[in-house]
Amino acid sequence: MKLNILWAFLQVSFGLAIIMLIIRQGFFDGAKVEVGYKYYAEEPDSKLGGFVFPDWIKMPANTIVNAGYCLVGMYWMLKIFMREQQGSVSSQEAYMYYVFAWMAIFYGPVQFTRIITQAPRSAVLDQWVTLPFFAWVAVWAKTLLVGWSMQWAMALMISSSLSYNMIFLHEQGFEIALLLHAINGLMPLWTAFNRYPAKDNLFNLICLVVCFLDFTVVKLYDLELGKFHPFFTGFSGHFWSKVGDFLMIHFACRLLFNISEAKKLQEESAAVTKLTSKPSKSSKGSKKLKIK
Repeated sequence: MKLNILWAFLQVSFGLAIIMLIIRQGFFDGAKVEVGYKYYAEEPDSKLGGFVFPDWIKMPANTIVNAGYCLVGMYWMLKIFMREQQGSVSSQEAYMYYVFAWMAIFYGPVQFTRIITQAPRSAVLDQWVTLPFFAWVAVWAKTLLVGWSMQWAMALMISSSLSYNMIFLHEQGFEIALLLHAINGLMPLWTAFNRYPAKDNLFNLICLVVCFLDFTVVKLYDLELGKFHPFFTGFSGHFWSKVGDFLMIHFACRLLFNISEAKKLQEESAAVTKLTSKPSKSSKGSKKLKIK
C-alpha cells in the first residue's frame, strides 16, 4: 500500500522534474504569458483585512489560496489509503487516486511560486502542469469503462504534455489546448456517468461543471470584477477561480469514486444473477431421470 503511494509520487515528481528541466533550458522563454501585478485585480499590498503578511507576499489572498490544492490532495490520499487498508479499494483503484492527489499537492507550490515571483518561467510551469490534470481524468474514466492500459495511459499523458507547444502556434494556444483537454476528459467521464449511475452523482457533476466555469470565466473577468466592487480587489476573481479549481479536483474525485462504487455493485449483481440463473447439477440429474 505504501509502495503504491510511493510509486505514484515517483511518477508525478519525475514528470514534473522533466518539465522543469525543459523550462530551465529556455525552450519556452518566447512563450507569451501574463507576468506582473497589472494582470491581477488584487492590489499588490502585503495587508489583507487586519492581517499583515511579510513584504515578499504582495497578494496575500492569491498566495494563501494555493494551500487548498495541498489540502484537497492530502484529504483524498488519506481517505483512499484508509479504504485500501480496509480492502474496500483495490490497489489499481488507489493508484488512480494517488496520482491525482500528488498532482494536486505539487500544484499548490507551483502556483504559489508563480504568484510570489511573477517570473515568466514560473508562469510557463503553472500553465503546463495544468493540462495533465484533465488528461488524467480521461485516463481514469477510460479505465473504468474498458480497464487499465499502461500503454494508452502513457500515450495520453505524453501527448498532453506535448500539446503545450500549441502556445507557439496561436496567441491563445494554451486556452485552446485547455479546452481540448476539458472536452477529452468530459467525453469518457460522461459515458461512465451514464453507464454506472450512482446516488448524488448528478450533484457532483453539476458542481464539477460549475467549478470549471468558475475556474475559466471568473478568472477571465478578474480585472473587470475589481472595477465593479472593491471587495474583488482583495478577494479577486483570480482568487475565486483558484477556489473553483481545487474544488473541481475534489468533485472530480467524488464523481469518479461514486462511479467506481456503482460499477462494483453492477458487477456483483451481475455475478449473483448469473450464478442463480445457472442450473445446478442436481436439477440436471433430476430432469434426466424424468426423461428415462
